[in-house]
Amino acid sequence: MKTTLLFNEKSQITGIREHWLFDKMYTAFALHDFDPNHNGKLDKDELMQLATENMNGLKEFNYFTVMEMMDGKAITLGAATNIESFLENEQIVIAFTLPLNEPLDMTARQMTLRIYDPTYYIDMGYYEKDPVSFDKNAPKSCTFKVTRPAVDINMISAAAALDKKAVAPKDFGYSFAEVVTVSCK
Repeated sequence: MKTTLLFNEKSQITGIREHWLFDKMYTAFALHDFDPNHNGKLDKDELMQLATENMNGLKEFNYFTVMEMMDGKAITLGAATNIESFLENEQIVIAFTLPLNEPLDMTARQMTLRIYDPTYYIDMGYYEKDPVSFDKNAPKSCTFKVTRPAVDINMISAAAALDKKAVAPKDFGYSFAEVVTVSCK
């Protein structure tokens, strides 16, 4: 996946654009189960139906997205907009924008962003190349760092012990999420 932070003319963050590339297994599953016309491919309308169903289901989970200031204060996100779905390298992509409820002044501040499945069922990770970007209104001083989680052996063992009928502890996926730290000096 990759994320673009969106800024207004006052250099405040107003939203984020997420780009999720689904794995080949999910794409094959979707081709089998979400191909109503049975033509062996996912048409534009079918991809949008799939994206809409995904977004409707993810709304109650805040679209798997958590933004926080460095002091732990949550940044409130609105409902997904500008939803798109298409194929990239024969894999499904769902792209969407999450607006912030209030613009966020990043002058001399830091925030974190985590995108993860709280149940730990879906593995989510950033692209190696260009995982995060800033739109044209971002201050030139803005930087980001993607940090892989430092997960101890007990957490790994607990995750490995989950079978498909098990329910992970609440917000279990948080411990496995990559963390994007954004700074604007």
